[in-house]
Amino acid sequence: MDEGVYGQDIVAPAWVAHGLDYGDRERGSSGAFGYFYNFIDYGFVEGDAEYRARHYLDEQGTAHFLHPPAQDDFALRVLVFLAMRFERLVWLDSQLGYVNIPDAVMAEVEKRMDAHMAAHSG
Repeated sequence: MDEGVYGQDIVAPAWVAHGLDYGDRERGSSGAFGYFYNFIDYGFVEGDAEYRARHYLDEQGTAHFLHPPAQDDFALRVLVFLAMRFERLVWLDSQLGYVNIPDAVMAEVEKRMDAHMAAHSG
């Protein structure tokens, strides 16, 4: 873990990338793109496990966890990392689209975040 950047974090991303995704310009309109996404992706890797999250720059305060919100230790540490930076955490449900992380998972995230912050406050 890079102590200079993530020294007080519960987990650190293995990589961070800025991306753009956009479609064809709409014909006959103002020339705007059909769609335009400007985002930051976070990748977390531990052993064989990998989790990804995305923050769309036009959605202040929201992070998108790109996996079902598992309650394994690694996933919970990733969610703590995100909760320390974003007010709202959602995940991509294949049926419903983006939905809030379940309350039971968030309760555990908040408990772990409080314990982590207490251990690193000075």
